Amino acid sequence: MFTAEEMLDEIKYLDLAVCMRYHAHVFCMLQNIPIFSVSTTRKTESVMTQAKLSDYQVQIDVEEIQSNVGANMIAVFERLLVNHVAIRRQIHVFVDGYQKLLEESNIPEMTANLLHNVKPCALF
Repeated sequence: MFTAEEMLDEIKYLDLAVCMRYHAHVFCMLQNIPIFSVSTTRKTESVMTQAKLSDYQVQIDVEEIQSNVGANMIAVFERLLVNHVAIRRQIHVFVDGYQKLLEESNIPEMTANLLHNVKPCALF
């Protein structure tokens, strides 16, 4: 099990990541890591849309997996490999905007107080 800080420290060494879970997306974005998103929830779809990275996600309806999903995943992953440098810049701008909002609020202080008593957990 990792603490959030330990997980962020490990993620920063990645060249890119394949993410399905929401917090995996968030942690990678915080470390400016390009993401190939396999979206199965509205949360992951939403964060990729907000970051203007929808071109690098494959949406999968777990209930109705279609036969063309594999070919689509390969195409999206190839696009990610070609554009990974531009994606890093785009993620940086996206995360920077949220960090500025947080700095202007008292949320970091409130979050720090809440996290002080949280036990470590695995997120991926």
